[in-house]
Amino acid sequence: MEERSPVTLVLTCNNSDIRFSKGSCNSLKVENNIINRVYNGNLFRRNLKRKAVEDEEMSYVPLSSPAVLNSKRPRMIYHGRSFPISRLLEHLDCCTLRSIVETLVDRHPTLFSEVIGLSSLPDLSSVISLLNEMEEQVRSSFPYGGDIRGEYSYNRVRPILQKFMDALLEYMVVFSPPYQKSRNLTLTFLDHISSMLHRLPEWSNPVHNYYKEELYDSVCNAWVSVISTMSKEAFDGINVNEWVAKLIKHNEISGGRFKRVMDTARNELACFFPEKDLNASFSNNNTLGFDFACYYLIKF
Repeated sequence: MEERSPVTLVLTCNNSDIRFSKGSCNSLKVENNIINRVYNGNLFRRNLKRKAVEDEEMSYVPLSSPAVLNSKRPRMIYHGRSFPISRLLEHLDCCTLRSIVETLVDRHPTLFSEVIGLSSLPDLSSVISLLNEMEEQVRSSFPYGGDIRGEYSYNRVRPILQKFMDALLEYMVVFSPPYQKSRNLTLTFLDHISSMLHRLPEWSNPVHNYYKEELYDSVCNAWVSVISTMSKEAFDGINVNEWVAKLIKHNEISGGRFKRVMDTARNELACFFPEKDLNASFSNNNTLGFDFACYYLIKF
């Protein structure tokens, strides 16, 4: 029987076998250290491939596995969560939001003090600017031609006029004690709205002038309250002479409607009145007031 020469098995990179006979190895001068290097290199590559497969398997962990359930990372859970009020409010416009607050206060009057405490009071410049815009709307609502004091003009102007007069009365509360601590600021606001009140229209029908007369009475009450307080407390830098002169002017323009204010001022602040005004008297029955129609025609 023919004797076979021993062979040497070598694994290549693609796992194919190469068989070398001992004689061929000697003839090709393939030494054992070279064969070992080839084998070790193939083994190293196989280990790398096995490690990559294991890493890929470890990278996928089911959500129900204990490793995920016991994780300390926060989870995004939406079941059972309530819709935050902030997300609702950020989509509401100013008018809708104001209507919601007003409705809540009407239904729950105890919330009024909470709303006042959380809100900042309006400043004088912004309020005067708003009132000027509303007064402009009143003037622009008058019809062209016809009787400027008649029923047709009144019906055209009445909705906007009523809204404007309500604003005068309501903002007067904000700029009066206890909401407003500054006497100077209160006097400045009263001076502005008194001038606006003089410019309000007076109608041929006396019934339509009722609300204006009521507004005059409220404004005069505010003046009397401030003057009485000023006489009992320090003037705190208030230029009394200037305000006395303005009161005299308001009384003249209003046709004597400020008579009660003037009487209070003379009693409380007599030393600040000029001598020529001490004996001046105004009839409280004079209802002519300021001629808004003439003012309207001249202005526009």
